[in-house]
Amino acid sequence: LNTGCVLRFDEKGRILESLWDQAGEKHPMITSMREHKGILYLCGIFNNRMGTLPLKGVDPNWFSSDSYWGKKP
Repeated sequence: LNTGCVLRFDEKGRILESLWDQAGEKHPMITSMREHKGILYLCGIFNNRMGTLPLKGVDPNWFSSDSYWGKKP
């Protein structure tokens, strides 16, 4: 199975959105992702590229996991 997938959850663990590369052409086997200032970065240990996806409806200033727990930089 070489299908890329990223899920977005809410604070209660409910799936809000799923992103797929079912053909495994752009981003197969995603092993890591990171949100930074409104952009989702997608990577994989066997990929020769990094994907970027602009996110809608997110805080464009968010850049740290501390934000999840109410801390502000």
